[in-house]
Amino acid sequence: MFKQFLFILFCFVTALTGYSQKPWELGAEYIKVIGKGYNSSKASVKGETFSNKNSFSVGIIYHLPSKKAYSTSSGFGVYAGYRYAF
Repeated sequence: MFKQFLFILFCFVTALTGYSQKPWELGAEYIKVIGKGYNSSKASVKGETFSNKNSFSVGIIYHLPSKKAYSTSSGFGVYAGYRYAF
């Protein structure tokens, strides 16, 4: 529980110090999913850089399962992406 709190706190602090509308962007997000028999949360930190029509992004996400939910996983994930505008 304490590690999850520290991770969420880190995400919010990162979001507060992020710079938007610049050539690069650093931010955080928290997602709460609610459904019948399924409750979970996800917290992530991501970075993105822009140049003309190109965009590169990379991030780390952590899945926070609820104790009420069944058959859900927990742990870290990493993602990377590239976007090109026509």
